[in-house]
Amino acid sequence: MVTIVKPEPNEWDKLGPTKPAKPKSQWDDALAMLESSEVGVKVYFANEKERKGSRIALGRLTKERGIDTDARFGEDEKGTFFILKKADATTSTGKSRKKRSPKTKADGNS
Repeated sequence: MVTIVKPEPNEWDKLGPTKPAKPKSQWDDALAMLESSEVGVKVYFANEKERKGSRIALGRLTKERGIDTDARFGEDEKGTFFILKKADATTSTGKSRKKRSPKTKADGNS
């Protein structure tokens, strides 16, 4: 059986927040740099798996913040990298995918 009572006026303040503060992500500095810079952000990586993971992670985080990005890959004396830059109408070459609707019997496909 559940018992319901009125709490004391300051009881809420005595309790801490239910969720701990979100820890700082390794990408927070890169996202801040990307948002404030026209040049973008340069990310070095050790291998192909790290390259793909880094690109996907940053791509998702930028989309969450409403930022469209373009990436270019290269190498220099420090290693292999990609540069992520805010996309604008002149630099964006990516094609958006259209969602296909499921085929039905009415379409003549069964």
